[in-house]
Amino acid sequence: QDLSGCNNTKFYVIATFGYFTNVLYIYLFYGATIVALVGLTYGTEMAYRMAECWTRRFSTLRRVTFQEEGTTPKQKMPTENNTSSNTNITPINSLGAAQMSEQLARDSAEQYLFMVEYMRQAGLVWSPVIVALYFYCFTLILLAIYVFIVYGSVLNTVTLIQSIVLFIIQVALYLVFPTLGLAHANSFISPMLEQFTNCAPEDFTMIGGREKWLAFLTDVPAAWTVWGIWITWAKIGAFLSTCVTGIATYLVTSSVLTRR
Repeated sequence: QDLSGCNNTKFYVIATFGYFTNVLYIYLFYGATIVALVGLTYGTEMAYRMAECWTRRFSTLRRVTFQEEGTTPKQKMPTENNTSSNTNITPINSLGAAQMSEQLARDSAEQYLFMVEYMRQAGLVWSPVIVALYFYCFTLILLAIYVFIVYGSVLNTVTLIQSIVLFIIQVALYLVFPTLGLAHANSFISPMLEQFTNCAPEDFTMIGGREKWLAFLTDVPAAWTVWGIWITWAKIGAFLSTCVTGIATYLVTSSVLTRR
């Protein structure tokens, strides 16, 4: 009687210390993955909060201005038509106003450049990790498709359901979670740009002016990229809509050709 299969199994059990190394590998792998995702979540949340704090701090200076010494504020009496446009202007005494404006402009630029450098360094550090997670996830997707096509009819219902649940969890961990985290980190950049786009030309005088910041935000965006790829909610929505449209087109075309 051929006992080679039993001998191989016995040798494998002994070599793995009774499957201890397999269990240890699983725990270490998933533990490292969870730790990496927690670190990524903390980093993306920090990036989002920095952009949010910058916007809240300097958006209050939108209608703040100053005038030369010896002049009086040229403000109309608040009426029904000009209340919203004039009463928010806060004139500042000219003594130290120029220095104050210079310091505020410098402070806003330095904080924004710190945020830009933070996201650039975070992108350099996390890009290999995120790409490795994506590669592992797409490998699992291809493997799952192959197993489903070849062995789908052989698997029983319980095993098939367990495999599908495990597959969904892995895709959520390795693909969906990092992508949503990066989109969250970059989600406050668009409101920052919109607040300068949707304002009057004379707004934000205290921090350098509207045109300066529009050019600054466009030329030096604070974006967390993955090897140059900028992930945003708009791009995710466009990608999903393209996929849904493609799948729907394929299903409709297949059903029409089948009927013929």
